[in-house]
Amino acid sequence: MRSRDFSWDKVAQTMLGALEEAHARRATMLRRTAMQGRPRVALFAPLPPQPTPAAAYVASMLPHWARHFDLALVATASTPRLEEVHGRFPVIDVAELRRDRDRYDAVLYAIGDSAFHADMYELLSEVPGIALMLDGSLASLVDWMESSGRQPGILMRELRSTNGEAVRRDIRAAERGDLSVEALVTRYPLARHVLHNARGLIFHWQCAQQNLRNTYPDAAGVPSVVVPPALFDDVDAGKRSAARSAIGLPADRILIASFGTLDEMRRSHVLLAALADERLAGDRRLRIVFVGDLPQSSYRARILDLLERHPLREQIEITGPVDATAYDRYRAACDVAVQLESASGGATPAAIHALFAAGCPTIVAADGARKEWPAGMTLPVDASDRVALATALHGLAVDAGARDRLSTAVRVWVARACHPARVAEGHAAAIALLPAIDRACCAQQLVRRVAECIADAQLDHEVTLAASDAIASGLALHPASARRLGEPL
Repeated sequence: MRSRDFSWDKVAQTMLGALEEAHARRATMLRRTAMQGRPRVALFAPLPPQPTPAAAYVASMLPHWARHFDLALVATASTPRLEEVHGRFPVIDVAELRRDRDRYDAVLYAIGDSAFHADMYELLSEVPGIALMLDGSLASLVDWMESSGRQPGILMRELRSTNGEAVRRDIRAAERGDLSVEALVTRYPLARHVLHNARGLIFHWQCAQQNLRNTYPDAAGVPSVVVPPALFDDVDAGKRSAARSAIGLPADRILIASFGTLDEMRRSHVLLAALADERLAGDRRLRIVFVGDLPQSSYRARILDLLERHPLREQIEITGPVDATAYDRYRAACDVAVQLESASGGATPAAIHALFAAGCPTIVAADGARKEWPAGMTLPVDASDRVALATALHGLAVDAGARDRLSTAVRVWVARACHPARVAEGHAAAIALLPAIDRACCAQQLVRRVAECIADAQLDHEVTLAASDAIASGLALHPASARRLGEPL
């Protein structure tokens, strides 16, 4: 048997030699990186003037990222080489990134929930990198890739890869026609593809990180960090006054607003019910605006019925879809915002952070993302309790000092945690750390499996085969890691 010729001394010498060689290669790479200066990072993200908030966010972050990295921007046929970025940063196409990927210390993908991110989503499996998750769910992106014909079958593949009996029940209900595809898509984040191909994940929100871990527990080992989003604009007194004038809001009126599509997730019906409370129903100072669309659905009929019978119906407006200028006007003019979206369905507090940038006092759902922020920054309520919500609204409506205290707490937190320079530092630290954790986790699993085989049997042919199986199994633990185990350290 081959085990008789086995020598632990020879194995030890071989392993030590391999470790020394790997260490030498790693040291050489580190010296080369040190001599070259800052890490080279290829950034694949939407860019202006693409009409998506992600493009504006990325453009605003570029000068802050440039303090930490030598950036190259990845362009596609749908990404114009624009004057805003071209010249300050080199621009490469996808073919160049495929060919020259080894020239970069990292690839950073900014991935959000819209069609503008389809190219990044697809390339990630071929060129692994760090995914900056601009949204906690990719359901709209996946749905678009299905409905547009770009990737037929992707929607059901993502749904079937989601863990749990609940999704299987929902799929069967959709197949019977008892559940609409639209409703099915909104229930799950549909992000397994990114989880299985990213070298690491950067989230803006803890609730998004936790929701993906809960949805995909078998992928919980993918390394991730939470770095708050950068918030850029601050609404001063002049901008606020101009915004209120632009929407025809007198100085003595109190604007209560909710931002986003009117739907079950945002509990728009609860807000309407709370506003009908006798403590609010007679207050003629109030103006209530739902800044968003009311789509055709059974929920639309429910909202319209509530409006028809509402005591404040003459003071309530639903804007429908608005452009960025109108959205910012309402945000700047708002006295009290009400955002009751739950974190359980993957909702992320992007709209709330935009309100924070304006220093707006905000009522949030107690089961939502309130743990994202220090106590005293928001006013949490049970989002199903219209009386509790009415009490909170009445308290803020009659107490300007309470509104000012919330506004001050928000502005202090924004300046401390969400300054773009600080956020860029967090991204830089994550890009350095996450791939190392990824490699270590995969190697740890390999060593554990092989050690189990060696400890349980003699080193004969059968055990060698078992060890080979263990290695293959370890490589499959995380596809992104598995592809890179054979690469030089």
